[in-house]
Amino acid sequence: NGELLTIEANDGLYGPDLMCDFVCDFIGRHQDVPFFVYYPMLLVHDPFVPTPDSIGDGARGHESNEPDKSRRHEHFAAMVEYLDKIVGRIVDHLESLGQLENTLILFTADNGTHPSITSGWNGQSITGGKGGPTDMGTHVPLVAFWKGKTPVGRVCADLVDFTDFYPTLAELVGAEAIGCDGQSFLPQLLGAAGSPRSWVLCHYQPFWHREPQQFARNQRFKLYPNGHLFDVPADLTEQRPLAAGQLDAEVLRVREDLQRLLDQLPPLPPGMQNRESIDRPTYPGWPAISPVGAAVEDSERYRVDFDVSGLP
Repeated sequence: NGELLTIEANDGLYGPDLMCDFVCDFIGRHQDVPFFVYYPMLLVHDPFVPTPDSIGDGARGHESNEPDKSRRHEHFAAMVEYLDKIVGRIVDHLESLGQLENTLILFTADNGTHPSITSGWNGQSITGGKGGPTDMGTHVPLVAFWKGKTPVGRVCADLVDFTDFYPTLAELVGAEAIGCDGQSFLPQLLGAAGSPRSWVLCHYQPFWHREPQQFARNQRFKLYPNGHLFDVPADLTEQRPLAAGQLDAEVLRVREDLQRLLDQLPPLPPGMQNRESIDRPTYPGWPAISPVGAAVEDSERYRVDFDVSGLP
C-alpha cells in the first residue's frame, strides 16, 4: 500500500506469505463489490530454496533459506507444495466470506519449468523448457474453479491463448472486449462446447540470452519460420521435422494455413538478444492477424520499419 517494508520489518517473514496476506485482506475489504485480483506468485521460481515448511528440523532437514543447487529438485518440490498451500488459503478465505460461489478462479503459468528441473509425466522424464518454443516451454496448465459453475473434474483439450483471458473476463461481466486478439472460452468454463480456437501464434522476443522465436500451431501440428513442421504429440521434444514426402493432402492444407499465419507476423530481431541489447523493435502499427479462412490483405501494404537504434 505504498509503504516500504524494511529488512527489519521483514525479519523472519516469508515474501509469498506477505503477498497472500495482502490478497486475502484486499478480498475482505472488497467482498461486497465486484473485484478483480491478478496475483503473479513468486512461487515456483528460481532460485529454488526451502520454504517455511521445509527449513530446520522438518522432513527435509534444511538449516537455512539459502540456494543449494545439489538439492534443487527437493527445494522445487517444497516450493510447489507451498504454492498449493497458498492457493488453498485464498480459496478457504473466499469460502469463509461466502464468496466462493461468486468468484471465478483461474490458475495458470507464464512459461514452462526451469531447464534444471526434470519431472515425471505419463511415464516419461520431462526436462523443463523455459525460454524455448517446445511444449515444455510454452504449454502450461490452466485450472479453473467456480463453485457450482465449472464442471467438477472435467479436462478440456481446447487451445487457449493468453489473449483469450481478456475477452473471457469481459463476457463474464457483460462488457465489450475492445481491440481484442483473443476469443472467449467462458462457454467451456461453464461446461458448454463453445467455439474453440483452431490456432495459436507465438512471437517471443526475449532479452536474456535467448534466440527470438516464432511459431504457429493447431492442436497437433506446429510450424516454424524455417519451414520445420512437427507432429507435436508424436514428437514432444521436436527432434523429427516432417519431410514434404510424409505429408498427405490434409496435412499439406494445415501447413498452408499455418504458413499464412506466420506470413502475417512482424520480423524477428536477428541473433541472440540480452539485457544490453540496444535495438528493441516494437510493432505498434502492425495490423491484426487475419484468421485462417479469412481474406488476407497484401501485408506489404502495412509493413512499417521502426528505427529504435537510439532507444535505451
